[in-house]
Amino acid sequence: MTVSYSEWIDFTFGLSGQTTPSLIRGDQIKGTAEEISEYCTRFLKTSPEVLRNIPHDNAKAALWELPGINGYLGLLSYDQLSFATRQALAEIQFNLFRDSFQIDDFDGAVFMWWEHLLGAEWQDSKPVGDDQQICEIIVSTLERIVSLPSEVCQRSGLHGLKEFSHTVEPGRTDSVFRHFRASALAVNGEVEKYATAAAEGDVP
Repeated sequence: MTVSYSEWIDFTFGLSGQTTPSLIRGDQIKGTAEEISEYCTRFLKTSPEVLRNIPHDNAKAALWELPGINGYLGLLSYDQLSFATRQALAEIQFNLFRDSFQIDDFDGAVFMWWEHLLGAEWQDSKPVGDDQQICEIIVSTLERIVSLPSEVCQRSGLHGLKEFSHTVEPGRTDSVFRHFRASALAVNGEVEKYATAAAEGDVP
């Protein structure tokens, strides 16, 4: 082991003295791919426990970076990790939305999460959006996220479905949109309108 979980948390959330506003950069990442995937999964599973001890500005900056092009979640398409490891990392993102993003959108990080994640890559590996198996799991995770009783999570999930619609089998995301619009899941009329617009590709 080259870095402990507590050291990884300190580094990731800017508690270890680095001055760059971008807390996660490819030339600064500490730890092996296996360690980082384990620590990311652990953080996403128990985010409230970590975030309650992190200054809000640091948490916001890190959550914007986590799914970004040089962020840790580029590991989702890094095929030197086992598929089971990457599947777990894709699925556990639901916990972050349920446990933390429902409470705080971290200055829009919740909404932009999937748009950033689509192009994330680990050390010049293929982008997440090019790994269809992982994208199928992400879409299944998004299907769970849009069922949360939270406007910010539902909007983010619907936005994510639009972003990932071309990465999976034709009609896969359409069926999720149809189910959402036919159900009583939408927390208000504005979310229903957004769901219709997203399904028709009329949102940025």
